[in-house]
Amino acid sequence: MSPYLGTLTEDGLDLKCVLPVVQDSDSRIQFAKEITNINAFDCFEQEKDTMMIICMAACHTLTRINGELAGDPLDLKMLAFTQFEMYEPASTEQSNFDILYPTIVRPINTTNINTSQQPLSGSVSNLIAGNIPFEVGIVRQFPFNSSLQRSSVIVRLLSKDSFDLLIKGSPEKIAELSLPETIPKNFNTVLSSFAKQGYRVLALAYKPIDLNYVKIQRIEREKVEIDLIFLGLVIMENRLKPQTEGALKILKDAKIRTVMCTGDNLLTALSVARDCNMIGDDEKVIVIEAETDGQVPTFSYAQIYNKHVKEVQYDINSHKVIELDHHSLFHFAISGKSFKVIRNEHPELYERLVVRGTIFARMLPEQKQQLVETLQELGTSYYLYVDNKRNDQCD
Repeated sequence: MSPYLGTLTEDGLDLKCVLPVVQDSDSRIQFAKEITNINAFDCFEQEKDTMMIICMAACHTLTRINGELAGDPLDLKMLAFTQFEMYEPASTEQSNFDILYPTIVRPINTTNINTSQQPLSGSVSNLIAGNIPFEVGIVRQFPFNSSLQRSSVIVRLLSKDSFDLLIKGSPEKIAELSLPETIPKNFNTVLSSFAKQGYRVLALAYKPIDLNYVKIQRIEREKVEIDLIFLGLVIMENRLKPQTEGALKILKDAKIRTVMCTGDNLLTALSVARDCNMIGDDEKVIVIEAETDGQVPTFSYAQIYNKHVKEVQYDINSHKVIELDHHSLFHFAISGKSFKVIRNEHPELYERLVVRGTIFARMLPEQKQQLVETLQELGTSYYLYVDNKRNDQCD
């Protein structure tokens, strides 16, 4: 029987807070306190604060349709938080001779910007002018890619004579691409803390680019999305639908197994599963972790009570796993990275994983499709909760 599909959470995300990276009096990099209002930023004195705000306001693919902003709800939330506005200068016959017509973002309430009734043209000549503080022209976009777990833009702050790369994506990926000395030492601890509470987490970074406009238009994203300066985290909340818990109870009473497949971080997914009782308080979770070097996969026993996780490492082929009774109350949870390894290198374990798997996290779109196809081949009734790709860039 084909699996049914549904979603657990509301479509929209609420922005809970922002955690910028700051340098303390001893020159140590650390996270600042949670910021819930743009006015808490000292945004015109500290460059990193300014760049974080600009990243939130400009790193997107929003557009206007019939005068209304349209695009990813997450991007709309971040733009609103920054109190920036966005406009797309109209092309004129004269400006058709210019090379570039960037989208422009700028603060709504700032005296240090152009307040002319006539919007500035987005032409190269105005970009080069360099006399319009805090207006930002977007000159190139690298769209979100699920496999890369990030999106980025190249911008020109119109008061500067150089370009910057702004990037957002999953915290793991952005940290991997950032200079280690720009990342707080407690990065993993802070990230895990929010993920265990079910929050979605997005990381931001930037990088000055010493290239001219022509080279910027030709450069490959892999060559520019490296050696980043880490800016901080954006914390978001995605609430459960009011009917979710009741629907899951009906399915459980009908002996229909429920499975979660998401682009979110594994700890976030586990927290959501606990909150909606997809995984009961008396039920254990076994987190599968597989490496790509041909070694036998390991698993960790993760039992969550009041958002606290305790883990103990085991070997997946130990009798403690193999001899678990089919009626015992436990669930497998796995990330997309380990899912790929087991599917490709350990086919003898793959079907067993799918049969007992409840949480499939940080899954790429093609992996979600592979899971659906495997469930269909198994021929048993399942209800599969799949999120959209919005969360693939979040944690």
